[in-house]
Amino acid sequence: MEKWYESSYRRNLIDMHIDDWHEDFLSKFDVDDYFQYLKKARVDSAMIYLQSHVGLCYYPTKSGKMHSAFIGREDIVRRLIDKCRENNIAVVGYYSLIFNTYEEDRHPEWRLIVEKETGRSQHQLGSRYGKCCPNNIEYREFVKTQIKEIAEYFSLDGIFYDMTYWAGMCYCESCRKRFEKEAGYSEIPDVDNLKSDVTRTFMKKRYEWIAEFCKWVSDYTREEMPNVTVSHNNAFEVSGNWHQAVWEGVSDNCDYCTGDLYGDIYDHSFCMKFYQGATQNMPFEYMVSRFAKDLKQHTVSKTQTQLDQDVFLTVAHHGANFIIDAINPDGTLNNKVAELIGNAYEKQIPYEKYMYGNSVGDIAIWYSTTGRYNTEGQDYNSRNCSANLSKTLNINHVPFNVIGNTDGKKLGGYKVIFAPAIAGLEDCQRDDILDYIRNGGTFFFSGSEEPELLKELLEAELKGYTQECDTYIAPIKEKEAMFLDFNEKYPIAMSHMHPRISGLKSEAVVEAYLKLPYSNPEDPNAFASIHSNPPGVLTDIPSVVRVPYGKGVAIWLALPVEGYDGYHYRKIIMNMLREYFSEDNQTITTNAPMQVELIAFSAENNMLISAVDMGVTEERRKIENFRINVKINKLPKRILLLPEEKEIDFTYDGSRVSFSTRELDLFDMYCIEF
Repeated sequence: MEKWYESSYRRNLIDMHIDDWHEDFLSKFDVDDYFQYLKKARVDSAMIYLQSHVGLCYYPTKSGKMHSAFIGREDIVRRLIDKCRENNIAVVGYYSLIFNTYEEDRHPEWRLIVEKETGRSQHQLGSRYGKCCPNNIEYREFVKTQIKEIAEYFSLDGIFYDMTYWAGMCYCESCRKRFEKEAGYSEIPDVDNLKSDVTRTFMKKRYEWIAEFCKWVSDYTREEMPNVTVSHNNAFEVSGNWHQAVWEGVSDNCDYCTGDLYGDIYDHSFCMKFYQGATQNMPFEYMVSRFAKDLKQHTVSKTQTQLDQDVFLTVAHHGANFIIDAINPDGTLNNKVAELIGNAYEKQIPYEKYMYGNSVGDIAIWYSTTGRYNTEGQDYNSRNCSANLSKTLNINHVPFNVIGNTDGKKLGGYKVIFAPAIAGLEDCQRDDILDYIRNGGTFFFSGSEEPELLKELLEAELKGYTQECDTYIAPIKEKEAMFLDFNEKYPIAMSHMHPRISGLKSEAVVEAYLKLPYSNPEDPNAFASIHSNPPGVLTDIPSVVRVPYGKGVAIWLALPVEGYDGYHYRKIIMNMLREYFSEDNQTITTNAPMQVELIAFSAENNMLISAVDMGVTEERRKIENFRINVKINKLPKRILLLPEEKEIDFTYDGSRVSFSTRELDLFDMYCIEF
């Protein structure tokens, strides 16, 4: 039996985090107005609030408090839900976990305590958001009761649990007791000291606890509502840092990946690729807001072109679009926004029947969801370095996927794997990496947060870091071309402390060394140049090392060059990649300009290739036609421009098919039929 999400690609949420201290609030909420908004917006599934961060319920609850605007019309949200479902709009109920201001105020013992010394919560310190600790047993019983109420009162297609993450470092008694019981420590540690074994243990426990809470909620929901899909907000699985402690243990307990994200368009592309790999089922759901910047800009929307770009990028990744709006405090809706969304979705509809296949990626970025930290407090980690590398590969038209910590068995399908600033691995994940290299894989990894990999692959040991933050990487003479002619005298500048290692495998080849300034960082007056710290002293400390391992090769970068923005760093990374993976071996090549991203999906009898203009701003301009070349081992039957399915000319030389696109106006999709 088909699940509702399998054919739903136009989804919507209207934020309803509305308090009830004023008589106007939600007083004009109307079922017909809401339904007509959805119809105008061309929505095929609606996420509708059953409760909010405020903690007030939009149904007659016995365990909590119903919003006062619905007294006397208690069934108004149920009537809206029923009307949607009767008219073939699937409905996902919204429920806010952890964030619950009303219940924190009512139950101080449930509070998520962020100030260890005073025992105060963020709400007590001035935040609007009250938060309850997921380790508190009484809070869990309350959640269980509300899930049961929802199951008995509503007929839903799915339920979405928001905010399933650690919304702060919690020092409550429930967390302290659980940490003591499971880890043996009587106190929660100083969380800023990531070198401490106790802190690292606490970090690991927080990851375990949030995944366990997610599973507990999901399992109970499925018990009470066996035909309802379950999803949690996976946004912090791909963004944020270790404090939120969200990892694949959350998405593993969801029917599909979803979450609202607010980076730039290249960050969206990175996140979509992660969702592709992490989701239990396709399509993943990608949430963006219609607001120009963020939810605070309640009255300012994106332009039609900007929203179209968001929508088409999701289409290119074969994901389900999900656009977030927000209700006015009085319960009314802006129909101009519905028209904006409807215009974008109208353009998407013709492509929906082509949303199938498996994503094409020659290489992979290993992004470690448990590695978003730096023990030295430096401003790089697996997340920001992976996202920056994603942009580098994107603008250079290298087909790639993003994989996570649970994808170890998929590694063999990739010709090259990058693991930027890799950290936070379990032994089984290291074993997967080592097996991949032994079997002939090429593995780039950077940073020094995985000493076990350094020991196994390089036979090297981490001895500490330079005092200097202004450091330089000086390539050996034979590698100067790869480093864009940076050399021993003029090395490439870095802006981080450089790790020091000792010992090195006899087969290892050092391709670049650390060079330091003349300056002594402890003496502010002992400088060489008053404005900067130019390079002066070449060391014998390796910066880039290549080492054979089994049938494969590992390349270690002491600092994550791939995490640095700018032409020179991106070009150096591409030169490194090209030593092991030539353009001739790429599945897809093109002469398209950098601002065009190509995303491909393969199926049994065809390949679908989408082109997205990532450089669109307020001014929309067409891009001149360019060529796309695809490596295939058989003559295609035809190539079609979608959705009109117009045949276009192509050539085939026995190994590659080549065709010319039309002028690109934001988005196009092509189909190669075999």
